Order: sequence, then C-alpha cells, then structure tokens
Amino acid sequence: MNVSHLLVQIFKPAQAARVAAQARIANAPGCERAPIAALLKRVNNAGTLRGEVSLCKAAQRLDAHIMGSNKLTPAQIINEVRAVKHEQRSILHVLMQRSAGARPGSGRAQEIGATRAALESARQFNWSLRVAASATKSANA
Repeated sequence: MNVSHLLVQIFKPAQAARVAAQARIANAPGCERAPIAALLKRVNNAGTLRGEVSLCKAAQRLDAHIMGSNKLTPAQIINEVRAVKHEQRSILHVLMQRSAGARPGSGRAQEIGATRAALESARQFNWSLRVAASATKSANA
C-alpha cells in the first residue's frame, strides 16, 4: 500500500469504501447479486407501503442488472446504490415532516420504518458486498 492510498483511507473513507467495493465486484463477479436483491426487496417493501407503483430509475437499473438484461460496471452499480440511498433519505425526510403525530403501529409509522430499513440496507451495501464476496471466494476455493 502506498502513501496516497493510505491518505485516501484516512481522509476520505467514503471514497476508499467505494473503490474497495468496486474492486470486490470486479474480482468476484456475481457477488453483488445477493446484496442488490436484498436492497431492492426493502425498497419495494417501503414503496408498497407508501402506495408507490414503480421503483425509482436507479432501482430499476439495478433490477435490470440482476435480471441480466442490463449489465452494469462496478462503478455504475455503486453509483446506482448511492442514488437509491439518496432517494430513500429524501423520502424519509418528507415522511418525517408529514408525520408529526403518527402513532406507533400506524400506517405512517410502518412507512417510516420500512423506508428506514431500505435506507439502512443501502448504507450497509458495502459491508453486505464484502460478506458476499468472501462467501463467493470460499465457495470457489
């Protein structure tokens, strides 16, 4: 590891995590499928509770990648996951503004919980990818 890589890891950990995730996808093809599927499942669940019929564009592109109709590069996958995360964050922000008096267990509270789960899944994508890549490597060995 050279000094520039070390400095990036220290001062720009998010960038270092994206680069590491891209390298994992490139080194273990197919390892991204399970984490993307889990993310899309949570995004679909949150969207269904909110009454949305279709997914956002980034989630649709990830879904097409999983189905095999649209192959994405590792950088594109990371960017699409990031776009899903930002969209879920903005949706959560709007839901929180509109739900000042929501009671636990109400429909609004369930929407917020599902959106939080989708956002957390997007945040943990790099970790899920790391676990899936190590499982793929150990299965191939």
